[in-house]
Amino acid sequence: MSLNLFFVNCCELGKIDPKREALLQSKYEVAASIGCELIALGVKAVIVAGWEVDDAAAAHFSEVFYKRFMAGENFGDSVKSARITTYNEYPSTNTWGAYQCYGDPFFSMVNINPYKNSKIIILDAEEAVTVLQNKLGEIQSSKLKTKAEFKEDIDKVVRSIPPKFLKHSVVLQKLAELHRAVGSDRESADYYERAFLCEDSEYSLGSIEQYYQLSVQNIKEILKNNSKTKQLSKSAIAAYKKDALDFVEKLEKLDMGQQSIERATLIAGAYKRLFMIHPIKSYLVKMCAQYEKAYLQQCEATEKINYYPYFNFTLLQLLLHNKIDADFPQKMEQALAYAKEEQRHLKPFWGRAARSFTYQIELIQAKTIPEIQPSKKKLISDFQDAWRISGTELEKSSHLNHLDFLVYTIEYINKYLKTLKLGDKKFAALCEVVEEIEGMEVDG
Repeated sequence: MSLNLFFVNCCELGKIDPKREALLQSKYEVAASIGCELIALGVKAVIVAGWEVDDAAAAHFSEVFYKRFMAGENFGDSVKSARITTYNEYPSTNTWGAYQCYGDPFFSMVNINPYKNSKIIILDAEEAVTVLQNKLGEIQSSKLKTKAEFKEDIDKVVRSIPPKFLKHSVVLQKLAELHRAVGSDRESADYYERAFLCEDSEYSLGSIEQYYQLSVQNIKEILKNNSKTKQLSKSAIAAYKKDALDFVEKLEKLDMGQQSIERATLIAGAYKRLFMIHPIKSYLVKMCAQYEKAYLQQCEATEKINYYPYFNFTLLQLLLHNKIDADFPQKMEQALAYAKEEQRHLKPFWGRAARSFTYQIELIQAKTIPEIQPSKKKLISDFQDAWRISGTELEKSSHLNHLDFLVYTIEYINKYLKTLKLGDKKFAALCEVVEEIEGMEVDG
């Protein structure tokens, strides 16, 4: 057989004759048998749906896959991009994971694709959004590229988009998401601002939320740089601090009595940045309350414990009140089970690195100096193991931002509250962890 690619994309491919179905353990075995048979016949790459798929999600998956594959990208990376963007666009369905793939992951059409070197022609704003969404999927799955390389990739994509489509709010919002994904917060906020000023005004509440949070983050970076350069006047610093508080208060007002889990986590993150701009205990208290709200809402909605808000809430409870839930061991296991489930899907690094939170909690709980060192070593080795397998430079940066917050908070507590036992030793240990992780190379 001379076929290069065989893609079986049916909404109910897994359904067969009832008598035969009774002989199988599950429908995905049908897909497996089809895939293996086609490979045996000489097909180089096969995609088969292993269970019923959502029509819209399936159409999106195939569109992204074909665009990437026919542009010369290899089979494995094309499938990966399609999975990520389908998950992002259709999170309520498991269609992104339905496709079973067989063949050589490095096979590509590069030598037989007559359109490889032709310029991509973008005909409307919707197509521009698709191109940008594909780039977002690529960024989220790339391990070795630096922030500068990511930004160069984004600039190339932007140059391929006709200027008239760069005046559409949906395109500008997607560019804001791209820059946010690579850690270019200033550029991201700028694109959000441009989107809000567009005549079509098709921006979401989520975009406004992200803009407020990014604005606080940008002020944090400005004041952090000023601590070295000393260029800002006292009045300018005071104005920046007031602006940061205004942004957080505006973010809270978007609640409107219907706060979501994501919004509570977002507000908590904004208070985290605000605290690092202007360290006040009340910001820690409000941050703790938002993380608690987020994890409790998740429990009520799904009977599961999302590790991220729960572990952050627990850390703040320890730092502020030197207390922890009596049933923490049980909740910890539930939270780690949630992380493991997330690891199997599209956040492999964060799923693997979730246990780092338990070592942070362990370190802060330590009552003697000998108890601190094992926790410190586990924090370093846990990150290294997770990052070596599935981390990126951007995820490393995000992890370090969290540790920087812990270091900053412990320093504040040691100076003003004096409630943390062995606070100076714990501060020193976390500083060593940060230094060690900062020095790790991309290959782990």
